[in-house]
Amino acid sequence: MSKHIFAKMAVQNIKSNRRIFFPYLLTIIGTVAGYYICLALGNDPGIMEMRGNAYVISMMNIGSAVILFFSAIFLIYTNSFVVKRRQKEMGLYSVLGMGKRHIALMLSVETLIIGAVGVAAGIGVGVLFYKLCLLALYKIVDFPVPFGFYVSFEMVSQTVLLFAVIIGFTLLSNLWTVMRFNTIQLMGSQKAGEKEPKASWLLTLIGIAALGGGYYIALNVTTAVEALAFYFAAVFLVIIGTYLLFTTVSIAVMKLLKRNLRFYYKSRNFIALSGMLYRMKRNAVGLANICILSTMVLVMLSGTVSLYVGTEDSIESRCPADITSTVVFKDEKEDMGGIVDTVRLMAAESGARVERTAAYRYIAFAAMYQGEGAFTTDSGNYATNSRGVFNIVVIPYDEAKELLFPELTPPEKGQAYMAWSRETRPTRMTIDFGPGGVMAFELLSMEKNFVVSYFANDLTETCYLVVPDASGLMAAYDAQASRYGDEKSHIRCEVRTELTKKDYETQETCRNYLFENLRDRLNGDGENRFMSLRVDGRESYRREVYTMNGSFLFIGIFLGLIFVMGAALIIYYKQVTEGYDDRERFKIMQQVGLSHKEVKSSVRAQILMVFFLPLLVATMHIAFDFPIMLLLLRLFSITDGLLVAKCTGAVFAVFALLYAAVYSMTAGTYYKIVS
Repeated sequence: MSKHIFAKMAVQNIKSNRRIFFPYLLTIIGTVAGYYICLALGNDPGIMEMRGNAYVISMMNIGSAVILFFSAIFLIYTNSFVVKRRQKEMGLYSVLGMGKRHIALMLSVETLIIGAVGVAAGIGVGVLFYKLCLLALYKIVDFPVPFGFYVSFEMVSQTVLLFAVIIGFTLLSNLWTVMRFNTIQLMGSQKAGEKEPKASWLLTLIGIAALGGGYYIALNVTTAVEALAFYFAAVFLVIIGTYLLFTTVSIAVMKLLKRNLRFYYKSRNFIALSGMLYRMKRNAVGLANICILSTMVLVMLSGTVSLYVGTEDSIESRCPADITSTVVFKDEKEDMGGIVDTVRLMAAESGARVERTAAYRYIAFAAMYQGEGAFTTDSGNYATNSRGVFNIVVIPYDEAKELLFPELTPPEKGQAYMAWSRETRPTRMTIDFGPGGVMAFELLSMEKNFVVSYFANDLTETCYLVVPDASGLMAAYDAQASRYGDEKSHIRCEVRTELTKKDYETQETCRNYLFENLRDRLNGDGENRFMSLRVDGRESYRREVYTMNGSFLFIGIFLGLIFVMGAALIIYYKQVTEGYDDRERFKIMQQVGLSHKEVKSSVRAQILMVFFLPLLVATMHIAFDFPIMLLLLRLFSITDGLLVAKCTGAVFAVFALLYAAVYSMTAGTYYKIVS
């Protein structure tokens, strides 16, 4: 047999089966392009010179690894569908006299053609769209766009090599299928009947328990530390629960509906429920994959969009002034009155024009919350008892009122204001310092909370206590010093400086001058009086945080598109599979007396129910994930729950529209097949 005939047969087979080969080719092109773009962005010379480039490079490296992993899954899944749909065709070739060796050679040529075209086109698309993605990234992170066009031949070679390995693996899988089955098995693979699936009540209970466990974790974590520690455990349980939900729980529910005779013995319900029941076992994994991919897209985009939209709020809480200097003296009785004048003078020396300089003091120490406004410092090891551990931050009202809470009226002796992240606020607060005694306050109501910049990104929950004056501050210092001894906390002084010019160069010059010279200026000719000194600039922090949050948003959108493509791919092949299966059922149901309109209406209802089930479950996952996502976002100083809810709602609305569009396009393919 001529070798050229295999190439001709391979090309003809690809054309004849374009309905199943074309999405496979698009999958290769899309994943290759996505991987190359992400890989090249992480090695772009211009990005290497970007401020905060470590964030971008880290995000791109993580993104390229994730894309490669899911690309392998998508391509293997797509290939398995292609070869399954063609088993009868390969059996027919065997009947016509082709040996397994010849069929294997033909499949190898097909794979070589599809792989070569897909990878080459993917590299071309990646190179063409790389500049567009680079421009989008620079725009998101607010960085000047460079000129020039960059093509990394090293990244091209790496991409080609890795995808050649993946496609080679799919070829080996196809060859194994040909060698494993005989002609009769290949010819009858698509005609084999399928028994009614049985409901495994044990797996059903395990699925419900796993899903409930994941939801329980999400609803019961109270701190960012717990959210970090238990988030992936919750994700793992929800994934297990999702797979079992579709493979066992859904079958159990449909069997219960089937036992309801008044519901079941209606033409529309009978056809729809029977069709769903018989195909659920086969399609359960696909539906679970769609659900998990949809959830991943919604979680990633909701979180990254919220993070980016809330960037200004994050900057405001972390850097509330143009220049924020935090000083900790060794001697708590140190006269801090001269700090403001010194900082103002040095800011002017740096060349900046000072608009305003003000300062206040505070102290922070750890305490365990016991409920109903009671705290204790006698809690053993805080590291092993993280639940309920708070930073108690004591602030004198008379020093901080203009900077933090100008709208509050002065508290009287024995009264205090309290601000924290929890919804309910007690009416009375006590702090038991053991040998240091007990401090008690009547708590006054306040309309809004506030954040001290030092604790904006802290993992531990923070409780702010506003006492009347400096005597309350010193009383808290003495009490906690009596409890903690050498491990006591020291009083901090935060100096906020506003400049007339708000540009980056002016602020950065001033910040560097203060950081390099403030310690020596305050020390004078004496010994070191400082425990620590920190100087933050708003504009330098803004550039850093926009680079970080912008990188998160870019990679979230990028991976989101990859996952949407994967979900659309699974949906398409699911529709094609069911189309070929239902084509014969259409004819049979009409032969037993049902009208074409009734059959079509019933099948449409069945497809809609199954198709939108993953989206419904994904919505449920997002609802339970929301509280833990809020806690994780607090690590980035995002504390506005309403903003996060709006971003999540907007992302869900856009995704639902895309999901419906995918359904509309794939349903059209389905109806063409069955008609």
